[in-house]
Amino acid sequence: MYYNSYEQETYRYLKNYIDWGQYRDSLEKEVKELETKLSIDPGPKGTRFGYNGGGSGGWHKDSEEETAALQREEDFSELEAKRKDLEVLADRLDRIGRALQELSPMDQAIIMQRTFYGKTWIEIAHMVHMDEKTCRDRFNRKLLRKLAIRVCGPKADPANRRRKFILL
Repeated sequence: MYYNSYEQETYRYLKNYIDWGQYRDSLEKEVKELETKLSIDPGPKGTRFGYNGGGSGGWHKDSEEETAALQREEDFSELEAKRKDLEVLADRLDRIGRALQELSPMDQAIIMQRTFYGKTWIEIAHMVHMDEKTCRDRFNRKLLRKLAIRVCGPKADPANRRRKFILL
């Protein structure tokens, strides 16, 4: 057996496809909430930033306006980080979804039942009317490699990594 990190990564994404789809949905909601929060432009109460004297101590405390401005900057950086995470995750999940749609219904059933729903090979074999060993071999030798190539590109094909091109 050989080791292909692209196949392992694809398998990991398939195992968590439903959970990461739900995470993507919640991340989209969080991004919308942050956008809504940041679209409200708070008007400052005062015209200057700084500590106003008085109170219960002589140490430096941020004014309410300064605190609001700092929080707004943190919210902007959090929004950008979440947008970036959402973009990467949505792209990978969309690639996997498209790759699954291109497979035959029987191959889709084998992959989805094994990775998404955690069915045993015997249950899958009964569903697709094949032998258990044939289902397992088809998944491990053919389908996972095919999906890895469709999701990660030609760099995931082990045959491409063995070829050496010599320019004369």
